[in-house]
Amino acid sequence: MTNAIYESFATYLRTIQKRWRESKKEASIQLHNKVKNRRQVRKYQLFHQRRYLAYVFAPLRKHADMLEQFGVDGMSSDESEVDEEGVISFQSHMPAWRAEIVTIWLHLFDVLHSMLRKTSLGPTRRSAPRQRKHLRKVSQTAGSVPGLPINAYDSQWQQANSQTWAQFLQPTAPYDFFS
Repeated sequence: MTNAIYESFATYLRTIQKRWRESKKEASIQLHNKVKNRRQVRKYQLFHQRRYLAYVFAPLRKHADMLEQFGVDGMSSDESEVDEEGVISFQSHMPAWRAEIVTIWLHLFDVLHSMLRKTSLGPTRRSAPRQRKHLRKVSQTAGSVPGLPINAYDSQWQQANSQTWAQFLQPTAPYDFFS
């Protein structure tokens, strides 16, 4: 019992220390960290949204394991943008290492999610589906995910990184994303 109290108090102290250190940083650094964290949360939510569909929707169930291999790091990031009317949209940034076929495959999950949300009966308790603009922007800073099928990696990216990519990523046999 006292051990649990001690652990709770220690966690509370670490949280207070972290918040204090954050408050001492410059405003621009705080803003940068906030934007970065929000982007990571959106990637996390996007992965879990797609993962949920893969397990719930029978025709996609066979792709659930492949989606798990991509994980959160295999998802594209996005930047928020507010238009004149105050509507928020998100421009997706595809990782440079990821092949176009994977992006198309993942968009199918997004379209299905959007369709299911729009055809539900009555208002839902959740927020409206996030509107992502796919403008073919590429993120050069996104880290690559190891152990994926060889056709999940962009061929031009493979050629540009031919020295190290194969031994680090250890690609597997090609995968049929549309079977």
